Amino acid sequence: MIKKDHYFSLRFIALAPAAILVSTILIIIFIYIQRLEQAVEHQYKYIETSLTRAGKIATTIDYSLGSIPGHNEPVLMTHDGMIKDGLCRILPKDAVLRSKIKNDDLPSVEIDYMIVGRPETCKLNSPLYQSLQNKITSAKLLSFFQDIDFNIDGVRFVDRLGFVISSPRAFSQHLNSDQLDNMIGGPAWQKATMNRRVISVFGPHISFDNPDEIISVMTSVYSGKSFEGVLTVDLDLKRLLNRHSQVSGDIKLIGQFNAIDFRAVSFERELKLEGMMHNHALAYQWHFKDELVAFLVAEKYALAICIFLYSLVVVSLFYFNSRIERTYYKRMASHDPMTGLLNRRGMENYWYDSHFKQYLALATLDVDDFKTINDRFGHDVGDDAICYVANQMMANISSKDAVARFGGEEFVVCVTGEDKDALISVIERLRSAISEGSCEALDGGCTLSGGLVLVDSNQNYSFSYLLKQADRLLYQAKTTGKNKLISSDKLANNSM
Repeated sequence: MIKKDHYFSLRFIALAPAAILVSTILIIIFIYIQRLEQAVEHQYKYIETSLTRAGKIATTIDYSLGSIPGHNEPVLMTHDGMIKDGLCRILPKDAVLRSKIKNDDLPSVEIDYMIVGRPETCKLNSPLYQSLQNKITSAKLLSFFQDIDFNIDGVRFVDRLGFVISSPRAFSQHLNSDQLDNMIGGPAWQKATMNRRVISVFGPHISFDNPDEIISVMTSVYSGKSFEGVLTVDLDLKRLLNRHSQVSGDIKLIGQFNAIDFRAVSFERELKLEGMMHNHALAYQWHFKDELVAFLVAEKYALAICIFLYSLVVVSLFYFNSRIERTYYKRMASHDPMTGLLNRRGMENYWYDSHFKQYLALATLDVDDFKTINDRFGHDVGDDAICYVANQMMANISSKDAVARFGGEEFVVCVTGEDKDALISVIERLRSAISEGSCEALDGGCTLSGGLVLVDSNQNYSFSYLLKQADRLLYQAKTTGKNKLISSDKLANNSM
């Protein structure tokens, strides 16, 4: 029986490549998430580095404020002071600091700071003025350090007596009395003064002079054992979190670690700042649409290759199936479905496509009394007998010869060789062997009759002509006793 070779079902073609595609895309997503986590961690480290740098700046200015002696020149000789809106406002007269050494090639440095305090700050010999006199040199340091880091929004020192040194000057330009009072004793002040000389991180919060969120690095300033005030380095939170960021989502700096909504963020961890007191955490907030776009852009080539390979596999499977189907139906057109032998068309193609040796024998063989077998044992047993005969014929001829079933119980065998007697013997041995072993397939066995035409292959007889001659000889065998082979030149019986 002709069977179709291994065939891929439509379900397999649809699901198997799709499963591989989905698995591959999941791997790409996993790798993308790993790279995203690395990028987020890189940004975390940048934030921690910036805050640590701000802490070092605060420590340096703290040391200056606590140890530098009083200024030799009176403040109001090098600064302009005025009372405005109930507060003393002091600005340096020269906004450019020039080097006093002889090398004139050194560039000048712009200074930008402002002192705002209670009115007594502008009065000579007042406690506020004397305190300012001791710290005015450090005001230039505030200006220098304010411009040293892009993330720093401003630096200010709030004296306990009631004045502020801030850089840039715009930081305190619009400061009023109420805001000054709130700066002294407010939550940030209290946190900074809880522990002596400990750097504290405060925020995120909104400053009085800036609508944007800031994060403050603060420390209390002491001169010996005397508390002088609080130094604050403010960093713009948006710039700090997003500068150099290579991710599409938002980096979040959260003030209370336990307050994080773990369902809304990823890659959360505590802020790592050595030697600084804080209670903050960093987290990454997803935005699905933005993250999807970023993923598609970052992995466009990998996804394109996946889709291409998926399409190639699907097309290849369809092509493979079509090849199987073409081969199957082509074989069906030239072979008998039940036995797998050649049919009439297949035998004719073999006849005209083959190169034969000197002699050619064409024989028709027929199972004797096959109708009686079907009537006695049933068609199933009859079909088994036909298949047995077909298998025996295929097993007992060479690969260069051919055997076909022409319908019912009739078979056609074509053999070629250099010895015509040997060809007749081959067909007779085939017929006899099938008859003698038929008991294995059928109770009581069966016999075969045949007609054989032997010709010289160079005579160019047509297939149909020789088949008619073989059928004529088969008819003679059937009508003269059956169970025999009659050839074109002699009569053969069971003892041949």
